[in-house]
Amino acid sequence: MKKSKKIVLIVLLCIAFAIAVAVLFSSIWLSREWGNLSTDEVIYHIRAPLSGSNPDVIRNYILKYLLPALLVTAATVVGFVFTFKNPLSSKRFAIATAGLLVVSWGATCFILENKLHVISYIHSQLHPTDYIETHYVDPRQVQMEFPEQKRNLIYIYIESAEVTYADKKNGGAFNQNTIPELTKIAQENEDFSGDSNELNGGLSLDGSVWTMGAMFAQTSGLPLKLSIGGNEMDTQDSFFPGVMTLGDILEDNGYVNELMIGSEARFGGRELYFATHGNYKMFDYNYAKENGYIDEDYYVWWGFEDEKLFEFAKEELLELAKGDAPFNLTMLTVDTHAEDGYVCQNCRKEFGNNQYANVFACSSRQVSEFVSWCQQQDFYENTTIILVGDHPTMDSDFCKKLPNGYQRKVYTAVINSAVEPADPHRTRVFSTMDLFPTTLAALGVEIPGDRLGLGTNLFSLRDTYCETYGPANHNSGLANRSEFIEMLDASELNTELQEKLLNSVIVDQTVELREDGVFVKIKMWTEISLTSFDKADLVVKYNGMTFREKIAFNSKSNYFFAKTTIPYSPMDTDMLINIELRSGDSEMILYHDKFDPMLLTEDFLTYLERLKNQDYLIFIAAMDDMSVGLSDEDMQKLSELGITCDLKNGYRNSYYAILQGDRLIAERMEDGAALRSKGDLGGIEYIISSAGFAQGNYASIVLDGVEYSPMGRGLNIVVYDMTEGKVVSIANFDTNDPENPRL
Repeated sequence: MKKSKKIVLIVLLCIAFAIAVAVLFSSIWLSREWGNLSTDEVIYHIRAPLSGSNPDVIRNYILKYLLPALLVTAATVVGFVFTFKNPLSSKRFAIATAGLLVVSWGATCFILENKLHVISYIHSQLHPTDYIETHYVDPRQVQMEFPEQKRNLIYIYIESAEVTYADKKNGGAFNQNTIPELTKIAQENEDFSGDSNELNGGLSLDGSVWTMGAMFAQTSGLPLKLSIGGNEMDTQDSFFPGVMTLGDILEDNGYVNELMIGSEARFGGRELYFATHGNYKMFDYNYAKENGYIDEDYYVWWGFEDEKLFEFAKEELLELAKGDAPFNLTMLTVDTHAEDGYVCQNCRKEFGNNQYANVFACSSRQVSEFVSWCQQQDFYENTTIILVGDHPTMDSDFCKKLPNGYQRKVYTAVINSAVEPADPHRTRVFSTMDLFPTTLAALGVEIPGDRLGLGTNLFSLRDTYCETYGPANHNSGLANRSEFIEMLDASELNTELQEKLLNSVIVDQTVELREDGVFVKIKMWTEISLTSFDKADLVVKYNGMTFREKIAFNSKSNYFFAKTTIPYSPMDTDMLINIELRSGDSEMILYHDKFDPMLLTEDFLTYLERLKNQDYLIFIAAMDDMSVGLSDEDMQKLSELGITCDLKNGYRNSYYAILQGDRLIAERMEDGAALRSKGDLGGIEYIISSAGFAQGNYASIVLDGVEYSPMGRGLNIVVYDMTEGKVVSIANFDTNDPENPRL
């Protein structure tokens, strides 16, 4: 019995030791072989399909790291066998093995923390924040307008391309420029560098530092973050179904989408993402084999090299151009993938034995030649080309000797854009997520508010979140766990069901200030019944607190409503309103809205103060009399807002004003005549009218065909949030009354 117990303990110790050694050697592999690596990426690839990965990478891992780990484990087992019959030797060997086990785990923890910052990651997972939810602009709620003649799009992800590879005089970090052609393209077109001669590019922030993360960020405006406990992506039939992406928007507007890559599209979830968001045609390594573009047994690097990719792309473009529909051809190069890249027949040894530099110089030439070919084709006049790196390189040593403080940026160039920067002298600070709305803007699409996802249209005057908060602070906000993103990735729910629910019609939303707090009521109608869901909640997040109200609904009904009252506190924060549905362990957000409760105040002076320095469109129309109750303090606040007319002397006059931020757009006051003005501001069509007591006695504010004016005596105010693309406040202050009561 004692002998059996000893054998069991030795077997358990050997298993524990084998695991510890395997994890240690794997950690060493991650540390040595991969450069710009993140915990999010590791977790993502654990869940994502690995088929189609480069066999050289797997072979290198097996031969250099896994096999030695197995040999160490085998040697330990042999040691136990030889010492088994000698109790003292066996005990000493077991103690030594246990000690090595502890040391192995300690070394693993040190390596992982040094490489992946695991402690910070765990802390971020234990402390979720609303940062992403607060700043997210849902494209479904933005009324985008495409030009009458839609432009084609060619979008090329250049694997691992950075501004870093240029020479120092052009904003790079090297003594010799390894990407001279790409440098010239960026400088002759648009890289948002303003008056600077140095190249500019996007920052690759948390959740976008590997290929699939980068592609997701640039087309959705979100970081790619998955919960550790989520399902394997091999078993899913959708990829973030709650997100509207570039592909979705283009498909909805009649575009034909195609993805061309020289590897297997299935690797890393790329096929799943692009198929379910834009119905992209997949031209990958397998497609090339099946359709005779390459031989059945052809395989180099990750599939086929970029030289072939560009030649095949020319054929595809000529075919796409024959069609009546606008097209989006998205490409991903692969030759410059870590480690050291792939040397094709076009590569030269202009950088000696520095293989990665030689490969990038070759890639620079190939991309430039492909762009030149496109510019000679008939379709080019109505085509925008975007060249962008997917993420900073993961090559382990290529960027090791960068100058202290050098900021690595992803290469960016927009060619043949439909628009020019609103401020051509400004050097923008942006992340790759900003390319989502920027791409649409380059196609001539008008975007009210100039924001989609977490991205900002770089052609506009609007600050990016990197410019507003600083890149480090913005990245810190992205790094924390986001329950909102997890909701958007409610992949277990039926995709068709989600799509129908996400297109639900909101019948009514009420948010108003009452004596006991902020009253919130939502009425909703859906196209289908809710039989697939176990429960629904109205969730309101405000002032750092979460208020959850259960929604009682008949599962056979397609209509329900929910209401709750939230204690009011005068703190400057947004109120987030969600309708969350749950089926088993899966949750999804059926409705999401953001509301500024600060504009609910009944005090006129406080209301005006809170309108100051905000990126709002403010429409003011007078009715009846607006002057008797105005005090000098009221006039001072109105003046600070941008008002110039002397309203105190406007007894029963007609009056209107339109402001944006701290800028007065239009203002007019008349005695004896009604006033009316119409126009377009940032894609918002407006008609504003005012008539004093004797001129008709009315006040109208119509935005995009909808009347919003409360039509009360005094000043009627409608506030439109350009970021959210919606009206956020409707107010009337009776400025005929010295107390200025709000109606």
